[in-house]
Amino acid sequence: MRKNARPESPIRLRWLSLALLASLAAASLAEGGEAITARRAVGTPAMAAARIMSGQEGGTLPLSVMALFDRQESAESVVPVLVHVDGRALLGTAGDRPRLPVGIFVYALTPAGGVADALSEVVQIPVEERRGCLEQGGLSFVGALRLERGEYSLRALVRGARAADSGLRVVQIELPPAGDERPAMLPPLFTSGAAGCVALQQSIAEGAVQVPLMDVADPPAAGLSLEIGSRVEFELLVHGLAEGEIPALELFDSTQRVVAT
Repeated sequence: MRKNARPESPIRLRWLSLALLASLAAASLAEGGEAITARRAVGTPAMAAARIMSGQEGGTLPLSVMALFDRQESAESVVPVLVHVDGRALLGTAGDRPRLPVGIFVYALTPAGGVADALSEVVQIPVEERRGCLEQGGLSFVGALRLERGEYSLRALVRGARAADSGLRVVQIELPPAGDERPAMLPPLFTSGAAGCVALQQSIAEGAVQVPLMDVADPPAAGLSLEIGSRVEFELLVHGLAEGEIPALELFDSTQRVVAT
């Protein structure tokens, strides 16, 4: 590799902050019982589709969503999408059901309002077998969209057994052009603490779609609550750095005060 050549694959940087603690406790990978499964939904219910297109965030099910991108030469790429749903809120919708159906719908909208790609899955959660990891870490869903380079409004809707039990989250994402060599940093990858409560999109579970940049059996967190006063380890993936380059990093709290460098 010539000096200052910029590799196509992202540089992985591991940081240890002295001022933060991930509040999600890890559940055991060895947790037994019936597995969580996901299957393709037959379309998106009309009310759900209308809610997604409206972009009205909020609802009774708190969730977070994150997308990663890999800088490749092709015009279209597989974009991993992570959706995390609050486990206690999900359990509150279960009632006396032994299995809790959870609908997960993710749309990528173009600036013109068109649907570039979408996924619709129904996740089945065996309530008693997965109660522990839901209470500790929530439900993590791993999906993938096929998107061309450009800007998108990524919209994730989660619905419980009743239509009234739902939540919508909207984030803006940009996939840089393949020839763009400017450094680009992906969102920080924290340990999710969701082991045992991970659902994979059916095509991923069947091996039809390969997801870059992560271990789908132990995905990173799409969102975390953090506490001041202790330590957390996380990983940054940065595109466009020359070999040996290390970027400066500052962490801010909610008041924009620097808490670590």
